[in-house]
Amino acid sequence: MPTCEVGLATVGLLSCLVVSYNIAFHDNSPSLLSLIYVLDGIFLLCFLSSVPKLFSRCWKRWNRRKRIHPLAIAHAEDHSNPMDDVEAEKERDGVQNAQLPRPHSSALVINMVILLSSIPIDLPFALASDTATAEMLRINRFLRSVLVLIYVRTQLSHVGISQTQAISIKFIGILLFIEHFLTCLWYFLGCGDNGCLHSGWKNSSISNTGNSTSSNYILALYWVVTTTTSTGYGDVFPYTAGEKWLAIFFMLLGVVAFGYLFGGLASLFTNTNARLAQYQQLIKAITKSLDEECIKGDLRDRVVLYLDYLWQYKRGRTGKVLFTDLPLGLQSQVAYATLSDMLKRIPAFSDLPSPISRAIALVAEPNLYLRDEVILRPGQSISAIYIIARGDVHVCDRQGNAHAALSIGDFFGEASMLLSLRSDASFIAKSACYVYLIKRHDLEKILQFYPRIYDDMVEVAKFRLEEAEIEEQTLQQQKNDKKARMEEEGEEEKEGLEEEHNNLQTPLQKLEEDGKEEEEKEE
Repeated sequence: MPTCEVGLATVGLLSCLVVSYNIAFHDNSPSLLSLIYVLDGIFLLCFLSSVPKLFSRCWKRWNRRKRIHPLAIAHAEDHSNPMDDVEAEKERDGVQNAQLPRPHSSALVINMVILLSSIPIDLPFALASDTATAEMLRINRFLRSVLVLIYVRTQLSHVGISQTQAISIKFIGILLFIEHFLTCLWYFLGCGDNGCLHSGWKNSSISNTGNSTSSNYILALYWVVTTTTSTGYGDVFPYTAGEKWLAIFFMLLGVVAFGYLFGGLASLFTNTNARLAQYQQLIKAITKSLDEECIKGDLRDRVVLYLDYLWQYKRGRTGKVLFTDLPLGLQSQVAYATLSDMLKRIPAFSDLPSPISRAIALVAEPNLYLRDEVILRPGQSISAIYIIARGDVHVCDRQGNAHAALSIGDFFGEASMLLSLRSDASFIAKSACYVYLIKRHDLEKILQFYPRIYDDMVEVAKFRLEEAEIEEQTLQQQKNDKKARMEEEGEEEKEGLEEEHNNLQTPLQKLEEDGKEEEEKEE
């Protein structure tokens, strides 16, 4: 189980660090000893939880080898119906050089190492207060470092993890691991079983850091780092011949280790943008070819814009190219996982069986349309269903007026493709659009053995087209009714104004007549 593998590797690493510190610095404090035995308990639990899986694996391997062994075949021939002579001869030819079944040696050795490293053989001596013997018997915990190496090697072999991060962590871990163990070895040489020598490096130091375990560890680590990195301040220096030989070894080891570390990191960071540099070289080659063909202006800019968009969103590769090395079954599952939600929104595809939906998703072709690029023109024959995966599309009439907007997850062309109709509007990309196309001939090829399903899809398309026509007629009727009402209201308003005008004219006419009568009387 992956959890047990992580647990074994983590506990193994911590055990190596803590036990080396305990042996070198003779730190037998209750907190440190408790940590050591707690790690032992966790390690033993993780190992026991992985034992059933180990036995199951060995049993399956044993049975698999036993089935192909000549003795097993002969036993089967004696106690069952005889095989055909030709087949029996082929079977004997294929297994005549087979070996006897035997357990997997490497797995057995690894598990023996785990078992030996999980036994606390130092515990009786620790309880008897024999600290020196208990410290030396804890060396068996170092066998757990084998599990750490195996786990790291296994993780680095996986292609699904970031190699940059994995290798960086590997180099840093190796560096810290080496520095810690060299620190413990250096302190153990100067202050071993007999305590710090008066003529050793600890007492030759010109700095006084105290006698606590933590201060001694810091001093030893300080000297190891300055020595392995070839810095060497000289405030801490080897005194005895053995210490000088060890210092020489540390210097040479530091040169090799840090050279390997920095060289690997430099190579790693140099190759980080190798893919981008390769893609930039491709763009330069394409633009140079366009210049040689005297292709300039808007077309050249669109080509460069397409390549730039392809890098930003797909790292220079389309989905079809990325998954071509996968088995066909995995390709269909990946394609269906990508398009399942969008396919379910299409009425003709919403109730299809899962295998047919996966096959349709597999034949969907990704296409990129740049800003203001026309996807469909009025009167153009529609031979595919268009599914928008990214971007915005405007639907315009023949006069160029936009009357609808489509975005991510929307589709168009379904009914027209199934009924072999032509587009009555134009579809224009208003941003860089990533669109999947399901073409008619691919759909017919998939459904050629399912004519009833195809007929149902056509019926659904006809029904949707009729609904759209009814809806359009309803909208048109509503517009006409609204126009008629506006005209009637206008006529009524006009009649009201005329009547009001007439009502205003009547008093005026009466006044004029009265005036004329008065004039006539005066005359």
